This record gives sequence, C-alpha cells and structure tokens, in this order.
Amino acid sequence: MKPIITCYIILIAAFTACQPNLQSQTDRAIATAKLKFSNLAIESPPDYELVRKLEIRHPEATIQLLQPTRQSDGDGQIIVLSNTQNQFYAVPLPLTRYKGYWNFVYDTTSPDNTLKTKTFETELNKALDTLGLNRGYDGSNVINELFTSVLQARQLSGLDTPTLKPVNIQPHVYPDSCIEMGRKTYQRLVSPMRKDKYWFSHLYRDNSDRIFLVDSVYTVKGKKKYYHFNIYRQPCVIEVKLLNL
Repeated sequence: MKPIITCYIILIAAFTACQPNLQSQTDRAIATAKLKFSNLAIESPPDYELVRKLEIRHPEATIQLLQPTRQSDGDGQIIVLSNTQNQFYAVPLPLTRYKGYWNFVYDTTSPDNTLKTKTFETELNKALDTLGLNRGYDGSNVINELFTSVLQARQLSGLDTPTLKPVNIQPHVYPDSCIEMGRKTYQRLVSPMRKDKYWFSHLYRDNSDRIFLVDSVYTVKGKKKYYHFNIYRQPCVIEVKLLNL
C-alpha cells in the first residue's frame, strides 16, 4: 500500500504546483497585452477574475475568459489561450467603441488608425500561430469553441434573418450613412441564408451584438490556416465625445 500512497501524494503535489504556474503565466500574458495595447482598457494583473474556462481535447488547448474584478458588465474582458507546451497568449475583448480594433465592415465613422496592424483578427491569428493551433482544422475547432462555449455567442442561421433586419432606426438619432450601413450588413448576411435557412457555418453573434463572419485560407503548403473575420455591428457605432464641463 505504501507505494500507492506515495504515488498518490506525488500526483497531488504535481497538480497543486501547476495551479500557481497557470495563474502566473496568465498574468504575464495579460501584462504583455497591456503593453501592446496601451490605448485599450486593459487592467494590470492580477486584477482579473475568471469568468469561464474550457479545456479542448483536439487540439489540446485551454481557453480562459477573464474580466476585471471591478467590472460585472463585460467591460475590458480578455481571453487567454494556452497549449500543452505552457505557452500563453492574451487577446483583448474591448468595448465596441474601440472601432479600430474591431475593424467593423461598412463602418463610416473614423477609426483609430494607430490600430491598423493590431486588430482582433490579427491578434487571434497570432495567438493560434504562436501556440501551434492553426494546422488543418485545429484552428476552426478552437474558434468554434471560443465563440459557442466560452463567449456563449449564437451561431446564426436563416431562422435569425428577422433579427438582423434594421428596424426602428430614427434618422434624427442615426445619420444616413449609419442607416445605409445597416441595410448593407443585412443584405450581406442574409444573402447566403436565403439559399439554406439552416445555414450557420462560421457566423456568430456575441452578447454585444457584434456579428462575426469567419472564413479561412491556407498559408503554408496547405498546412497552416489564416482566419479572416468580417465583423459587423447593428446599429453601427456612433462616436461619443466626452464634454469637459
């Protein structure tokens, strides 16, 4: 019995030793993202709490969704992906007002040009590539689990077309360009749905009414994939300027 007890104790010790390492590596990834995106609302670790965590079997990876401990409405959330080689990468999920980061399709308001090479699309692709999660269908599995399980976004189908149609948009509230953007977005998303009302491949709508249309292309001899994210917003983003009173 003694060898069995000894092995059991070793396993417990190994498990408990991994927990601080997970926390420290997560904090380090968030700190790196904060340095990279100084203009986004990213808190300094460890001022974050875990909202949701998912471990994927294929490919072997872990996805964490965290938010600042001072917030409860999703402001300043961040996702941290990691692999079995103990590599971590943080991808910010800022509010919709950070238009340059989300790079919305058809958005006519002026985005922050300093984020041209630092968008949600580029960061998530860097995360998948850095962690070796973009080979074959691996990246598609990670992205699908990220949206459906971790972010709890809905996969849209033709049955959702009524919810995509812009309604009750008052001209005195939204400019003509915004109304036109709503029409273009509706036409772009509904077109493939009309062919198949159960079409929902790679089309997600998160809890902030951001709509993600995901497509992919092979980049390295048919092995690695790069994922394109066409991100839509209904109604479109209106710039809000703070007044100094």
